[in-house]
Amino acid sequence: MATILRMPKLSDTMSEGTIAKWLKKVGELVNEGDTLLEVETDKATMEYHAPDDGHLLQILVDDAPVQVGAPIAVFGAKGEKFDLQALVGGQQPTQEPAPEQAQEPEPVSVSEPVASGRVRASPLARKIAAASGLELHDLRGTGPRGRVVAQDVVDAKPLDAKPHSSGGGAAGVRASPTASRIKISTLRKALAKRLTSAKNEAPHFYLQRSVDVSQLLRVQAKFKQQFNLNTLISYICVHSLCEHPEVNSSWHDGKEIIQHHAVHLATAVALPNGLVTPVVRDSERLSVVELHSRMSSAIAGARAGKLANEDLLGGTFTISNLGMFGIERFTAIINPPQAAILAVGAVRDQLALGQGGQLSVRKEMTLTLSCDHRVVDGAMGARFLATLAGNLELPFVCGGLSPLHTSPLSS
Repeated sequence: MATILRMPKLSDTMSEGTIAKWLKKVGELVNEGDTLLEVETDKATMEYHAPDDGHLLQILVDDAPVQVGAPIAVFGAKGEKFDLQALVGGQQPTQEPAPEQAQEPEPVSVSEPVASGRVRASPLARKIAAASGLELHDLRGTGPRGRVVAQDVVDAKPLDAKPHSSGGGAAGVRASPTASRIKISTLRKALAKRLTSAKNEAPHFYLQRSVDVSQLLRVQAKFKQQFNLNTLISYICVHSLCEHPEVNSSWHDGKEIIQHHAVHLATAVALPNGLVTPVVRDSERLSVVELHSRMSSAIAGARAGKLANEDLLGGTFTISNLGMFGIERFTAIINPPQAAILAVGAVRDQLALGQGGQLSVRKEMTLTLSCDHRVVDGAMGARFLATLAGNLELPFVCGGLSPLHTSPLSS
């Protein structure tokens, strides 16, 4: 008997998903556990596996955002006939309606006049055209059946056109003919909502400190075949957090602060369509080599879109490193409900006054700690940053902090 496959909930915060790719064709036999499609969620692009055996009879949604629980396909026996309306119970696939001005343009001819000679155009498009002194007959419509939509009029307006005196919004937009419209991915949309909320709700304050990393670079050079500089910084940060559990904490619903006894380290990874923070759990229990292996796998998985939902949840502290891009210092937005995030800048040469008043050049790095003042006050953050700076400047001392594994730093 034919059944409906609905958009699955692949993460705890997912309310909608975008079907990135169907991996099976209509009519094809699908076995339970087969990878059926890829879904772009608010966390990452994830694979969805068929919950049962059957033939894919019809695809209802392709390359579009749909709400969790909405129908996306029909399964059943090979060649089976079915009544789609009866199956979905009147519930049609819920695709997110795009604003009129954000519709994707399709190659079409000049807008098609209706029988009366009147050009097909939306009311908003007519209003903008009238305000701009443009003739609808001269415009190329990108809407259904060549219909002129608001963005068509905006794109056609000369750059020196003045917006209508009473108008705002789209009527006042000035767009270049060479401009591109980029569809916002589900991931970026969720990220924008989450970070806007974090910035507005968590009272951020920032602590900044320059660190002499000359010794750190020597250690990394000695063991460069086993781990990189980012891993070494992360390893030392993890063990510094063990000394300051008040920073390795979370704000929860305004009712309690949870102080975590394990460090579940999240690392910011930039993707073409947004940002994800894969998590390495119980990082304090790992040697620096083990941490490097786990972080490398997590970062590679994030970039390939192959992470599971559990790989992105439960972080207690996040590190964002832009040093490889030459960024010397920056401030990062806290990843809620975490209480802090560390921004790591590039290593640079800095003149320093040594013993006897002699000038020397040392390697420096700037660290910026963003703190949620509801959880971490200034003194708490400053003490943690002082410990971190000291451990980075004397990495051989920090190497003995791992309680369960011998670190190469102590050799």
